[in-house]
Amino acid sequence: MVKHSIGQKIRDLRLEKGYTLKTISGKLGISISAYAKIERDETDPQASRLIEIAKILRVEVGCFFAKTTSDIVSSKQTKFSLASKNDINELRGLIAALRKDVDRIKAKNR
Repeated sequence: MVKHSIGQKIRDLRLEKGYTLKTISGKLGISISAYAKIERDETDPQASRLIEIAKILRVEVGCFFAKTTSDIVSSKQTKFSLASKNDINELRGLIAALRKDVDRIKAKNR
């Protein structure tokens, strides 16, 4: 169980996703060197910056504060954690509509 700093966790996730320093810094609108300082723990990013980074990496912000690498893996397994209750309800409605369309098509073809 290896402990990682927040910057190291962000770096590990960035590399796992195949992003470069340039890609992430560009999406954040900051210089590569400013972003690299976050990964090297030379700068403590504001909460809003951590939220931006989490969105880019498609993870929950909480995974940056996990105690061990195994905690990071566990939090990464919730891939759809960014969906809101409204998003889920909207998807349910779309699925129901699609099912009706499929039933209508099946009935036509009988």
